[in-house]
Amino acid sequence: LPYDWLVLALGSSADPRGVPGVREHAVPFNNLDDALRVRGALEEIEGAAQSGWTSTGPDARPLTVMVVGAGYAGVELAAVVAERLRNNAGGAVRVQVVTPSAGILPGSPPGQREAAERTLGSLGVETLAGTRVLSLERSSEPGTLSTSVVAQLSTSAPEGSDAGATTVTCGADLVLWTAGSAPAT
Repeated sequence: LPYDWLVLALGSSADPRGVPGVREHAVPFNNLDDALRVRGALEEIEGAAQSGWTSTGPDARPLTVMVVGAGYAGVELAAVVAERLRNNAGGAVRVQVVTPSAGILPGSPPGQREAAERTLGSLGVETLAGTRVLSLERSSEPGTLSTSVVAQLSTSAPEGSDAGATTVTCGADLVLWTAGSAPAT
């Protein structure tokens, strides 16, 4: 076949950005194996929600899926996960998008960003803007799911505030990592 350009797209892999615990405890979303892991984890979360799972730790919380990265992949993944969990878990699961930027889809045209914000809002997805993941570790809380973690997050102060960054610890039952990518080799 004649052609003018030949593109060899070898794909990419998740970039943990040097964050401790990401390789061990977060699920990347780059290939079929990752998608199958996500499906299995979502099925576990749906089962827990349908059986009335509640957090028993000192910081009681709902079942939580945290999507790290608010580019196109992270925003679309958060929307699909939220819609699936709304249909299969009765809305009993919190979905969050974590981004160090001031909002989702940084650098995108304003119309796309606003449409995505409306969609995420209508699905109940929380956006944690100005937030970085500092570390992930396996949760030791009794009764947690196989994918449950404790996340250390650094949140920056809103623009115009004199307050500095604060560090918070929170639980999540699944962390999906879409932040950054590195070429597949």
